[in-house]
Amino acid sequence: MDATKLSMDFVTLPKPAQEALENQLPVTIRAVLHGPSVTLSEAHVKNLTAHPLRGRFGLALIAPIDGLVDDIGKNGLQNPILVIADWIVDGERRFQACRQTGHVPTFRVLPPDAERYVEQLIISQNFARSHLSKGQLAMIGARICCAFETETANRSASHGGGLGKSAQRASLMLCSQVGGTQIKKAKKLLGTKHAQNVWAGKRTVDQSLRDYRTEVAKKRAILEAAADPPKAGVIKVLHGDFRQILASEPAESVNLILTDPPYNRAYLPLWGELAALADRVLQPGGLMVAMSGKEFLPQVFAQISKHPILQWEWEWNAIFDGATSSHPARGFFSRSRPILIYSKSGPGVKRKRLLGAGGQDVVITHGVDKSYHPYGQKVEIYEYLVNRFSKPGDLVMDPFGGGGTIAKACVNLGRNCITTEIDGKYYRTIHERIFGCLPSEKLTVACGES
Repeated sequence: MDATKLSMDFVTLPKPAQEALENQLPVTIRAVLHGPSVTLSEAHVKNLTAHPLRGRFGLALIAPIDGLVDDIGKNGLQNPILVIADWIVDGERRFQACRQTGHVPTFRVLPPDAERYVEQLIISQNFARSHLSKGQLAMIGARICCAFETETANRSASHGGGLGKSAQRASLMLCSQVGGTQIKKAKKLLGTKHAQNVWAGKRTVDQSLRDYRTEVAKKRAILEAAADPPKAGVIKVLHGDFRQILASEPAESVNLILTDPPYNRAYLPLWGELAALADRVLQPGGLMVAMSGKEFLPQVFAQISKHPILQWEWEWNAIFDGATSSHPARGFFSRSRPILIYSKSGPGVKRKRLLGAGGQDVVITHGVDKSYHPYGQKVEIYEYLVNRFSKPGDLVMDPFGGGGTIAKACVNLGRNCITTEIDGKYYRTIHERIFGCLPSEKLTVACGES
C-alpha cells in the first residue's frame, strides 16, 4: 500500500493519558507497575522472550536501539523490565540493550492473572514512551474514551458523559493531537481484527473502518442470500475457463452476454474468444455488452471483428463521480469506461430497435465496489444494463464472473444467469454471495448445484 496514504506524523503519548489507561487496571497490577524491582535467575532470564501480543502494535516504528545501549552503558537500567512468566510484556529493547552492555537487568514481575490485561499494559507502558502515528494515537484515545465511559456508567445519568463528551475529553487529554471524531471512529474498531492494522501502521483509522463496514455488509448479504437463495438452475455459478466450461452450452440459447473482461494487453486474445462464444450461443438479435478499458480499444475491435456475424451497434459509457484510475504518463485521471455493444445478426432481426427506445447512452454511478473483487463495480450499473437489454426470464451469460456482480444483478431482477470464474477464490466468493454458502457445503440444491 502507498505509505503516503497513512498519517505518519508522530507524537508522544502525554502522561495523563498513560494514567487514564493504567487506572483501568486492577489495583494489584498497578501496585506491581510502581513497586520495587527484582532480579531473576540466569536460567529464567535465558528463557525470556517477547510476548506474542507485542507483534500487533508495530513496535518496529520505534527508534533504533543505539541510544538505549549508550544510555544504559552510562547510567544503568533506570526503568525495570515488565514480565509475566517467561514473556516480556514491556522493555524488550531495554532487555536487548542490557545484553549488549553486560548490565544485569532488573524486572517487575506480574502475577499470572495479569495475562488478560497484557494488551492494555503494552499500550499504556510501551506507547507511553514511544512515538505514535495519528491512527495509533486515535486508538489510544478510544481506550481512554472507554475508561471515561466506565466512570460515567457508575454515576447518575443526569451527570452526562455520553460518547461525544468522553471522546472530546480523550482528545483534550491527548493534547488535541487527534480529534474527537477520529477517536469515535477508532472506538468502533476496538475488539476487531481491523484495529490491529491501525496499531501496526498498515492502515489508517478511516481505511480500517471502511474495511470493517465492508466486512459487516458482506456478512449481512451472505445471511440474506442463505435465507432466500435462487432456485436451483436459475443462477449457475461455474468454476473454470469459459472457453472449456461453456463449450457444451447449446447454440443460440442465450439472450444477452453481459461481462467485464480484463483490460491488460496480455488478455486481448480473450476478446476474440469472447466474440467466438457470442457468435455461437447468442440468439439472433441477442446482444454482447462488454465493459472495456480504453488503452487497447483498437486491438479489442480487431479481435471482435474476426467474427463478422457480430454487428457493431453502439458505445455506451459508464461515468463515475470520482477518478477510478490514474494515467500519470498521459497526465490525467480516468472517470469513464466504454461499454461496447454488438448484436448477432440473423433473419428478421431489426437492428434499429435492438437497443430499445428512450433513455440515454450513459450509465452514471457513484464510485466502485471492491468488496468482492479488486476490479469490482457497483451492482447498480449492471442492474441498469440488465434491465435495459433483457426481459424477466431471459438467460444472461457472464464468462468473466469476477466478484459476481452481474450474477447478483440478475438475481435482483429475475433473470436466469450462467456465470463462470477461472479463479477458485473468486468462484467461492460468487457462490457465497449468490447462494449464502460455499460450494463445498452439502446443501447442493439450495446452493444452486443441482
